[in-house]
Amino acid sequence: MPVLTFALAASSTGRPFARSTLELFGDRAAGQLPFPSDRCVTWTNEAGTIWFGGWQAQGRGRADDLRWHRDPDGLTAVAGQVWPRRDGWSSTTPLAARMAQHLRHQPLVGAADGLAGVYLVASLARQGPSALASDPLGIAQLNWGHAPNVVVLSSRAAMAAALLAAAQGTPPRRDAFATGWLAYAGQALGARTTYEQVSLVPEGSVVEIEPTGAVRLHRPPRPPWRLHADDLACGPDAALDEVRTEMTTAILTALEGSDVEGCVGLTGGKDSRLILALLLGDGSATDLEYQTLGVDDLPDVVVARQLAESFGLRHVINPPSADRWAWRKRVDDAIRDRGLRHADTREIGFRITAWATSGTRNVGEPHLGRLPPGGTVLLSGLCGESLRTNYHHSTKLGSKEQVARFPDHLKLGAASILRPDAMARYRAEIHELLFDGAIDEDSPQDVIDSFYLRNRLRRWLGPTQEVDSQDRAFPLYSITAIRLAFAIGAQNRHAEWIHYRLMQAACEPLLHFPFATSGWPPGADAELRPRRQYDDPIPPAPPRASPRGLMQDTLATLGRRVAPRPPAVRNVAREYRAKVRGRDVEIMRRMFRHDTANPAFELIDASAAQHGLDRFDSLSENQRLQLYGALSAVIWLGGHEVTLPDGLSAT
Repeated sequence: MPVLTFALAASSTGRPFARSTLELFGDRAAGQLPFPSDRCVTWTNEAGTIWFGGWQAQGRGRADDLRWHRDPDGLTAVAGQVWPRRDGWSSTTPLAARMAQHLRHQPLVGAADGLAGVYLVASLARQGPSALASDPLGIAQLNWGHAPNVVVLSSRAAMAAALLAAAQGTPPRRDAFATGWLAYAGQALGARTTYEQVSLVPEGSVVEIEPTGAVRLHRPPRPPWRLHADDLACGPDAALDEVRTEMTTAILTALEGSDVEGCVGLTGGKDSRLILALLLGDGSATDLEYQTLGVDDLPDVVVARQLAESFGLRHVINPPSADRWAWRKRVDDAIRDRGLRHADTREIGFRITAWATSGTRNVGEPHLGRLPPGGTVLLSGLCGESLRTNYHHSTKLGSKEQVARFPDHLKLGAASILRPDAMARYRAEIHELLFDGAIDEDSPQDVIDSFYLRNRLRRWLGPTQEVDSQDRAFPLYSITAIRLAFAIGAQNRHAEWIHYRLMQAACEPLLHFPFATSGWPPGADAELRPRRQYDDPIPPAPPRASPRGLMQDTLATLGRRVAPRPPAVRNVAREYRAKVRGRDVEIMRRMFRHDTANPAFELIDASAAQHGLDRFDSLSENQRLQLYGALSAVIWLGGHEVTLPDGLSAT
C-alpha cells in the first residue's frame, strides 16, 4: 500500500506559474486523495515552472519517516517500496533520504533499470532537469495529461485530471469508452484512463522535465521484459541464481525494521508455495505467520493446512477481522447519514470502490480504501503469473495470423450487453492492444504473454495499490525473472520451468506436495527446450469475420471443439460472490434502468443487461464479471460514486 500520493504540474510554455494557480493546484489535488493525510509537502523549482504536491497517509510510518526528502539541490519523493534490486539497501535512514543519495550516483535517466519494487520515484531539481519513473512494468501507475499550457503527472488519475482542469478552467471530463472496457472485458485495458486527456506513461519509461517545462519521454530500446533477455538465454542457470537473490532481497526489504511483522498469504497454488520455498531455503520460514482464507473444505485451505503441519508453520485460517468489520460499520453509518439512507453494505461498497479506484476496477472485486494502519506486511504471490504462460491454448498457435483471432478465445463481450457499434469498436481496439509493443522476434506466444503483462496484470493490479487496505509486498516480481521467462521461450514458460527450478533449489520436498488445482505441467522437470522459430514478424490486419462467426473461427483455429464448460474452480472470491448474488442482482436491476443522462448507456444496452440478470445464475464467471463491470461503468459515468467519510481511516 503506497504511503504517498503525489501530483506534479509543469508549465509547457516555459513561463512560471502564477501564485493563484499554484494554490489552485494544491486545493484541487488534495480534494482527490483516497485517504486521510496528516503530512503534506508542496515544492516549486527555482524557475517556478514545476509544481509538486505530495500527501502522506495518516498514521503510515514514523513521524520522522517522511516519503520526501528536501536538500539544497531539490526534492526526492517515493510512493510504494523501492530498493536497488541486486543488493538492497545498506542504510536504515528514511527511504526518501536513501533514494536521494542513491540518485546522486545513479540518476533515473539511464539507471532506473537498477531499481526494484512496486514504486514511483520523483527526482526534482531546483535548477536542472527533473525526472519521474515507475517500476519496470508500471504496476505503480504513473498518469500523465497534456493541455496547451501544462503537462501534469500523478500517481492518481483523478489528481492528474483535477490539475489539468484547474489549468484550463474547465471541469474534469470522464472517458466513457475507456470506462466501458469493464463491461467488455471485466477490467480496464489499454493506456487510457477513465479521464479524457489522461493516460498511463508507457511501461519502462522515464519522464524528464527541463526547467523550461519541456517534457521528454525516455523509452527503453526494447520492452522491459525483453531488455537484456538475450544475455539471460545464454546462461539460464546463472540467471536463476540472480533471480533467487533478487526475490530474497525483496523479502528482506519488505520485513525491514524491528516494528514490522511479516505474514504470508498461503494457498494451494505454486506462487505462494514458491515464496514458502524461498523462506524455508534461507531458514526464516518459522519467523512468519501464514494466512489462508476460506471454509474448511476449500482446496486452498486443505492444502495450506497440510503444508503448515508438515513444516511446523504458524498457520491461521481466516484471521480475526473484528476491527475491520467495526470500521466498515462506521463507514456505512456515516455514508447513510450523508444521504444514502437505504443503501446496504454491499451497495455502499460498490460505490466506494468506483470512487477509490477512479472507476478503473471492477466493483465485483471491491476495494474500499484505507483501514486502520497496522504493522503487518503480507508477502503476496501475485506477479508469479508473469513467469508462466497464462493462456495455455496459445501454445497451439503457429503464426501471428492465428494470434489475431486469439482475443475471441478470452470471451470478451460474452455477456452480450454492449450495443453493436460499441462491440465493433472494442473488437478493433483489442487487436491493436494485442500487438502493441510487439517486436519482430516475438513468437505468437510472446505476443500473447506480453499482452497479459501490459494489460491484464498491470491494469488489474495497478489501481489496487493506491487504495489497498493491506501492506503487501511482491517477492516474485523480479524483472530479471520476467526477462528470463521470455528468454527461455513459450514452451518452457508453459512448463513453469522457473517455478520448478527455483523451488527445487530452495526446498525440493515442496515439489511433491499436492496442489489445489493442477500439478506441474509435463516437462517441468526436463531440460530447457530450444526456442521455436517463427517467420511471421508482421502483425496482420484484424480478422475479417462476422461477429456471429468469430468464436467458431477461433475454436477451429485452436483445433478445439465446443465442449461443456468445466466446473468453476473454487476460490474465496467466487464463493463469496455466490452468497451475495441475489442482493447484487437487485442492485444491478435498479442501476441498469436506462438513463439518457448517463454516458454509460451510449455503450451498454440496458435491456440486454436486464436480460443477462434474468439468467444470472446460468452465466459463466466471465460473463458475470462483465455485468459487474457494466455496473462499475454505470456508477462511475453516472457520478453515483461516494467518497470515504473523513476521519474513519484511523482507529
